Amino acid sequence: MTHSDATAQDGQGAAPGQAATTPIADPAPQSGPQRGQADAPARLEVLGDVAVLILDNPPINALGHGLRQAMQVLLEEAEADPAVRAILLLAEGRSFPAGADISEFGKPPRAPLLPDLCRRIADCPKPVIAAMHGSALGGGLELALAAHHRIALASARLGLPEVTLGLLPGAGGTQRLPRLVGVEPALRLMLSGKPVTASEALAMGLVDRICEDDLPGAAYGFALDLLAGDVRKSAPGGIADIAGGFAAISRARASVKDRPVAAAARIVDCVEAAMLLPFEQGLEFERAAFLDLVATPEAAALRHVFFAERRAAGAFRTARGKAAGAGAARIGHIALLGVERPALRLTLMALQAGLRVTIADPDAAALSELLEGVALSLEEDKAAGRLDVGAAADRWARIQPELPEALPGGIDIVFPDGVFAQPGAVLPDLPAGATCVGWGRSGLQRPDGTRPPAVILHPPGPGPARLAEIVTAEGQDDSVAAALADWFRGQGLAVIRATDQGVLGAMGQALHRAIDLLRQAEGQETLTTQLRGWGFLPHDDGRLAPRGGFAPFCAGHGAPLLGAMANAGLHLLGEGAALRPGDLDMAAISGLGLPRWSGGPMFWAGQRGLLVLREDLRRWAEHDAALWTPAPLLERMLREGVTLAQLDAL
Repeated sequence: MTHSDATAQDGQGAAPGQAATTPIADPAPQSGPQRGQADAPARLEVLGDVAVLILDNPPINALGHGLRQAMQVLLEEAEADPAVRAILLLAEGRSFPAGADISEFGKPPRAPLLPDLCRRIADCPKPVIAAMHGSALGGGLELALAAHHRIALASARLGLPEVTLGLLPGAGGTQRLPRLVGVEPALRLMLSGKPVTASEALAMGLVDRICEDDLPGAAYGFALDLLAGDVRKSAPGGIADIAGGFAAISRARASVKDRPVAAAARIVDCVEAAMLLPFEQGLEFERAAFLDLVATPEAAALRHVFFAERRAAGAFRTARGKAAGAGAARIGHIALLGVERPALRLTLMALQAGLRVTIADPDAAALSELLEGVALSLEEDKAAGRLDVGAAADRWARIQPELPEALPGGIDIVFPDGVFAQPGAVLPDLPAGATCVGWGRSGLQRPDGTRPPAVILHPPGPGPARLAEIVTAEGQDDSVAAALADWFRGQGLAVIRATDQGVLGAMGQALHRAIDLLRQAEGQETLTTQLRGWGFLPHDDGRLAPRGGFAPFCAGHGAPLLGAMANAGLHLLGEGAALRPGDLDMAAISGLGLPRWSGGPMFWAGQRGLLVLREDLRRWAEHDAALWTPAPLLERMLREGVTLAQLDAL
């Protein structure tokens, strides 16, 4: 699956693809010009005995219908060419295919399907070598597994993240991988969904070779070595260590039995099938399990969140559609002007990201408290083994206290807080090139009355942030907001764009009010029992912690809680305070603790149906009109026949 555009990081291999047409210089091309149209998603070059099938489907070579079709045609052409003795799969751009095109899920299938393409590769009578760079994920790695040999650039990452979308590898991955690397490593890779490095892949037998640079040249040399050795390929074999495999299956089944999404358990089933069934029957078993999972509501919810994250990442764009800040310098140095308690978390995040941090406050005690907090955190990280002595020293060296009127040059972003964030506060002169960014709900204004972008981290306390709202106003320069979004996403936060003063607060207030009403009606003990039964536990701050069982939660008293959040979200959308329903779902998942596989309250509302939701809200409004009276936007959407999914697509 295409886990995210971010899975194919820049810097992991533009060179391999770009050089794919020229670096293999030993023999001159024998078959004339490259085959295929210049703008086709794939093309074929024949160099001596080797046909090089070059994938070129930007940005991450996702295995959509067009690329699959082009690959099949060119594979058949290479197979039919008597001059070709081996076929090399190589990708242009920044990555080998980073997954299947999940936008095709739920749509009528178009041949060739990815499993059929993988079968075509595996059945090729000539050896096929997959050369991987960037991120070979999901369907991309399954493509490589179907090849007879694999080579990877040392910086490449390889993985099968389908489980994070409520799915399993459905193009032969659950059958080929355990036969290649063994049952336990295969289960670990598929159940975690996390990619491994090329070195780790080599150690487990997933790839045959790695190279430090010049992937096209190294791959071509690998192909020549195979041909010189008169390499013969064979059909997929069985599992070598049967006893160890069954033991690994038993351990894996025990570890996933309480997972609320069925994908992990079905992966274990499929790997067990690889041990018990002939290869062809194992493929059929896997395909049936994959199609079952695609139809589950959890998988639909996870796909919804995945696309919501992609849309949120693209929200910081100029009117011309070009990513604001693209090509601009990254944030390297921030300053905290005025020190309040939340400054500690921002400081630690900046140090972890490799930034320099200047802190300035006229209150020496506040500065001292912040520095003590940083020192204590570094010591805790060293004691826990998260940081070594050198890394901790490096972070400490990048924090510098200063006087407010003596800020050094080179600062990119200044966060006024404390006394400098109060209404009417006068800021000192900022260094040239520094941009002032509001912090939290300070309401900071420029001298001309306009507001700079503002950042709200959630939760607001000293704990680790999970959600960043970047509050912007119409007409603002998006370059700073885009740079901030890149920084926070790089720290693993969900990032949404909001207007006014953020969106999570309103949804959280609605949730807490609904919980209070249920508590009054049912009593605390009964409410706690119900929440535990639904798979949630109420925290002291009212945030819900997922523990599984979301379907009973939705069907029981959880529905009014979700309805309260969804209604608050509809108010925010109608007032223009939020951009899309998906952003609100991201906020509820990352900021309020709803499980990712729930899809969030807006997704729940869309699945329930807006007409049914309106009737529910009217019924619940008898208990609290302010909380549950249907938002005006809901009435308008029903009149105009607009769905929440359509609002997401805008």
